[in-house]
Amino acid sequence: MNSKKVELASKICSDIVLLSPSFFHVITVTFLGCLIASNAQLLPQLLFFAIVSKCFALTLEKHLRRAWSILFLLLSLAVMAYFPTLFHVVLGILLLITYFTYFKIINAGNKPPLDVLNHGLRYVLLYILAHGLEGLGSLLSLLGIVVVFTSGIAGELLVGIDSKHGYSKSTAVIIGAGKAKVLAILLLFISFTLGSIVLNALYEFPLSVGTFTISAYLVLSLTLWSVFSISIMRNHRKPFSDVRRKEFLIFASILVLILILNHLGETIYSTNDDCGVVEVNVRTVISGKRSWDVPWIVFDYVDENNFYYIVLHKNGILELSRMVHGSRELFLSSYQTSLNPFDYHTYVLKFNKANITIYVDNVEYFNISRNSNSVFVVKVSRRIQGDPFWLAWINIAYLPSEK
Repeated sequence: MNSKKVELASKICSDIVLLSPSFFHVITVTFLGCLIASNAQLLPQLLFFAIVSKCFALTLEKHLRRAWSILFLLLSLAVMAYFPTLFHVVLGILLLITYFTYFKIINAGNKPPLDVLNHGLRYVLLYILAHGLEGLGSLLSLLGIVVVFTSGIAGELLVGIDSKHGYSKSTAVIIGAGKAKVLAILLLFISFTLGSIVLNALYEFPLSVGTFTISAYLVLSLTLWSVFSISIMRNHRKPFSDVRRKEFLIFASILVLILILNHLGETIYSTNDDCGVVEVNVRTVISGKRSWDVPWIVFDYVDENNFYYIVLHKNGILELSRMVHGSRELFLSSYQTSLNPFDYHTYVLKFNKANITIYVDNVEYFNISRNSNSVFVVKVSRRIQGDPFWLAWINIAYLPSEK
C-alpha cells in the first residue's frame, strides 16, 4: 500500500516537473508581448487566458474526460469577453483552433511539417495577442516573433524525438533523430541569441570587463544554450523530458528571484541635524528601456508631493527636478555629461538650514534652496512616481559637518 502511495506521489511530482514549463512558456510569451508593446493594462486577462487555454490543450493531450476540455474551453471563451477589441477575440479563437487541430480533426501533431508549424504558430498568435497591432512592425517586435516561433519549432522537434511524448509520424521521426537534434539546437541558438537582444533592449544589463562591454543576457543565453545542447545530444531517447527538467529548475529559480526583488524596499536616510553631508554611492546594474529608468536620488523629502530628485539619464544628462504640491517641475537645471549610470558614482549632498549643494564625483553641479529646514531626508527607491524599473548597488553614508 505504501509503495503504491510513493509511486503515485512520484508520478505526480514528475508530471508537475514536466508540465509546469508548458505554463511557464505561455506566461513568458505573454509577458514578452506586453513588455515590448508597453501593454501592461491588458496583462491580467491575457495571462489568465494563456493559462486556461493551455489547460484546454493539456486536457486534449492527456485524453482526459471531455468535461474537463469543455470546462477550460468555456473559461477561455469567457475571458475573451473582456478583450478590448474584435482583433483580440479573433486571435484568441485562432489560438484555440491551433490547440484543437493539433490533437483533433486534422491531427496536425502527427502530420509533418504541420506539427512544427502548428507549435510555432500558437506561440506567435499568443505573442501578437499580448502585443497588439500597434507597433508590431518595429524591429524589436519582429525580433520577438522570431524568438517565440523558433523556440516553438525547436520544442516540437524535441517532442517528436522523445519516445514517450512523440508521434510516430512527426517531423523529427521523418528527418531522423540526429538531424532533428541538430536543427533544434540551431533554432535554440537563434532564439536564445535574439532573445538576449530583445531583453537587453527592454532591460539593459551590461557587463564590463576592462574597456569591453557585453550584454549579461547574451552571456546567460549562450550558457543556457550550451547546457541544453549538451543535454539534447547526450540523451538519445528522451531529450525533451531532460530539457523540461532543466527548464523547471531555471524557471523556479527565476520565480524565487522575482519574489525576492519584489520585496526590496527603498534605501533611505534621515537626520535632524541643521547641517551635514550625505554621500550616496550608486551604480546601476539593470535599467529599463527609457533614459530615466535608472536610480532616482530623492532628497529634501517632505512628503510624496514635495521633494527634489536627481536623475543621471542613460544618455549622460544629469537632471535636477522637483515635485511641488504634487506637480512636477521638470529640469530645474541639467547638464549634458559624459557620465554613465552603469559606472560607479558618488553623489554628495551638502546641506544647511537654507541651501543644498550637490556634487557628483567631486564636481559641483547644483546649489538650491531647501524645501524644509527640519528633517533632511535622502532616499533612493524604485517605488516612485512613474514606476521606472531598475536595479542598482546603493549605499548611503552620513558625514556630520561643523556648524
